[in-house]
Amino acid sequence: MTADKVAVIDASFQIEKLGTHTVLAAQGEIDIAAVPMFREQLRRLVDDGAASIVIDLSDVRFIDSAGLRVLVDGLTRARRRDADLRVACLSANLRRTFEISGLDKVMSVHESVEDATS
Repeated sequence: MTADKVAVIDASFQIEKLGTHTVLAAQGEIDIAAVPMFREQLRRLVDDGAASIVIDLSDVRFIDSAGLRVLVDGLTRARRRDADLRVACLSANLRRTFEISGLDKVMSVHESVEDATS
């Protein structure tokens, strides 16, 4: 007898307005299980016409390549609509992930939401 594997989503997302910016705050782990929800939240913001989007990763412990791909796709979609997408990333480990992947060269990565919105 084999047990069916169930994807456990250890992530949550919250959207809030901060002045002229729309902040998508993520918590937990952005991995393959959380990617569909993350992608949907980000696409909705871009498609609804948010001009300035900040992805707050301050409470994210881990992001895998699928999560990074969602960010790249979101950046591409935002640029097509003349919108701005920035990332706020407090964790040195996560910032290192952006450096290793080279994403810090193509997207604006900040240490905090305050830096990203100023």
